[in-house]
This record gives sequence, structure tokens and C-alpha cells, in this order.
Amino acid sequence: MRQISDLAWLEIGRAALQHNLRLFRKSTGDKVIIAPAVKANAYGHGLLGASQTFLKGEANWLCVNSLEEARALRQNKINCPLLLIGRFAEKQIAEILALRLRFFLDDYTMAKAVSQITASKKQPAAVHLKIDTGMSRQGIKTFQEINLIKKISQLPYLNIEGIATHFATADGPLNNSSFKKQLSLFKGSTSQAEKMLGRKLIKHCANSAAALLYPRCHFDLIRPGIAAYGLYPSEAVKKIWEKKNPPLRPSLSFKTKITLIKTISKGDAVSYGGTFVAKNKMTVALLPVGYYDGLDRKLSNCGEVIICGRRARILGRVCMDLTVIDISKIKNARAGDEVVIIGKQGRETVTADELANKIGTINYEVVTRIRESMPRYYI
Repeated sequence: MRQISDLAWLEIGRAALQHNLRLFRKSTGDKVIIAPAVKANAYGHGLLGASQTFLKGEANWLCVNSLEEARALRQNKINCPLLLIGRFAEKQIAEILALRLRFFLDDYTMAKAVSQITASKKQPAAVHLKIDTGMSRQGIKTFQEINLIKKISQLPYLNIEGIATHFATADGPLNNSSFKKQLSLFKGSTSQAEKMLGRKLIKHCANSAAALLYPRCHFDLIRPGIAAYGLYPSEAVKKIWEKKNPPLRPSLSFKTKITLIKTISKGDAVSYGGTFVAKNKMTVALLPVGYYDGLDRKLSNCGEVIICGRRARILGRVCMDLTVIDISKIKNARAGDEVVIIGKQGRETVTADELANKIGTINYEVVTRIRESMPRYYI
């Protein structure tokens, strides 16, 4: 229940989150593991609340990026399988095992360190091998893989459970050459690894774009990220997906309220640097949010918010925790009125994609940069 004293808050639609996972489930069928990524505070949607909502729907596992995220989930009685997809330090291995995490391995030195600890505790670890098929980030290079996988498989108390890669261009044009090359390399890697180990592995490579557009990439597990929250990884993916499928539903609304209304005169400058100067008498309103909260400074003099169902432009520079807006044409605006930064009010909508386009970035950055301590309400 939202507090009347809140000056800025997020509303997260549970139904939208569950709708998005149902679309994935319809595409994958019942046998594929759905493991949404809840890293980066669940893409700004709130780690615990989003995780709980996903698990009440179609999610089987969750993907986290850090030990801190995994710890927070376990402390809040999230007992499903957690796959740690980010890097970790040797000194964190003992806690990783204590939290019953699955995790990626891609080098022998770390694998040996893990094995030494698992052997001392007589506690097997379920590991997933990460293959670098073209991202040049994490992963075993394909020309190294078989010898390295064989060496890792011989270490005690390491159970190689899965094998994975990550696509660099799945959100681009359909079946582009880079994507096809990565998929081909991954198929070759998994075939050789399973033959060498003599058993099947959990194979996974599908991020949001691949999970939406390429059913042949579903394999045994998918790792939807941004799309689980109702945002598309690219405009190209959106257009292709929505030609034949129901749209994803964005679940996040970012709101604040007017804290002060005042009149400024012709010639008055607004905010730091005086980058906006009034040409006429104007009515302006003060919002108690700024770039610390996730309202990007690049929206200075160009961003818009919604008040009383109408758009209002940001005037001058966005400050750390204050922003001025023009309400000269919104005569019924009052102090205390709700203001929408991301979301819908009346017939107007401001999307994360709109903000991303204005500041020259992607919707991922817009939502993940919203202040983590901001109240989040799941409705």
C-alpha cells in the first residue's frame, strides 16, 4: 500500500510480469526451464518483488548476477534454483556453495579452486560451462573448449550440469550472419561436450531476443531479461514479434508529485547554468526527483512528464534531486498532484523507450538506473 508521504515511487504491475512469462511459456512448451534474469535489481523493478511474482507464474529458476543478489533472495525464502551468471571471487566460493547456487565456469584456475572447496566439504557443485561463441566476454573460446572441459570434468565434486553461451546480435536483423555463426558454434560445442562426457547437459543460449524470435534456440532453458519486464530488446524485435503475437506488457510506472507551483517572469532563468530563460510570464512546478532518482540529466530542456493527463516539458537542467517543469497551459494542476515520468495517465503515455531515444541510450539503462531505495509497490 503506497504511503501518502511518498514523494516519488514505482508501481509494478504483477499481472504484466506474469503475462510476459506466459507468452514465453506458450512459445517454449512445458519442458523448457524458464529462468528470468533478476539481476540489476530486477532491471529496476525490485529484486524480491519481481522474483516472487515470476515464481508465482511460469518461472522455474532465476538468474542472478552477484552473490549479494543471491543472498538477498535466499534470506527472503526464495528456494528455487538460482543460476549465478556473473563473475565471483575465490573467497566467495564457500558462501556460493552454502547458498546452493549453480554458477558459470570458464577457466581451469577457478574450477580447481571450486573443486578444492567442494572436496573439503564433500559437497558437489552444479556448474554450467560458458562458451564464448562470439561475444568476447565471458566464456571458454571454442578452440579451447574440449580439452578444458575434459580437465574440468576430472576435478572432484564438480558436476557439469549445463552448457551455455550468449548472443551478441539476436536483437538485430533476422538470421544475421553473426547470430547464425554463434548458434552453429554453440551447437558444435554442445555436441562435442555431451559426447565427451557421455551424457546430456542442460543447454541454454536464449536471451530475450532469441527466446522471442528463434524457437530453435530454446533448447532446455531460456534466460529472458528485459522482455520479462515487458520491454523489447530492440525495435526490430518488437516489430517482428508483434506481427504474429500478443504484445509484451510493460510493468513499471515511475511517479512523483508536484511539491510547489510558482510564477516566473519574462527573463527569469531556470535551474543551474540558466540554460532556459523565460520569454514570457510562466507557471512552473517543482518535482522532487532528479538524476539521482533516475531522471536522466540529458532530459534537461527536452524531457516531458504527464500531469492531469497532459504533457509538461522539463525546463532547464535536471538537478540531482529536483526538476522544474512548465505547467503554464495546465490550469488545473495543483500541488500534490500525481506526475507520471514513465507510464500512462489519461490518454498520454511516456515509455522507457521514449526516454531512451531522447537521451541516446537503451531502455535497459533507463529502468536499471532508477534509484534502488525508491519505494516499489506491486499492484
